[in-house]
Amino acid sequence: TVNYDVRYGARDSSLSNSVSVVQQFLREYNFLPQGPVGYFGPGTYKGVKTFQKSQGLPQTGFVGPLTRAKIKEYLKKKF
Repeated sequence: TVNYDVRYGARDSSLSNSVSVVQQFLREYNFLPQGPVGYFGPGTYKGVKTFQKSQGLPQTGFVGPLTRAKIKEYLKKKF
C-alpha cells in the first residue's frame, strides 16, 4: 500500500518504496505503459492523472489522501 503522499520528482529513496508501489499499481491496471523505475516522472504523472480521471477525482497528478484512498478502494474491488 501507499502510505505517503507521492508527487512529481519523488524517488523511492526518499519515500520508502512508495513511488514503485504506485507505479506497480498503475502498470498492473493499465494506467502506465512501463514498469516501476522508482522515480516519479512525466509518465507516472500522466498515469496518476488518468487513474484520477477514471475515479472521478480532481486530476492533479499528486498522490495524496484522496488518491491513496481510491487506490485502496480500487484494489478491494479487484479482489
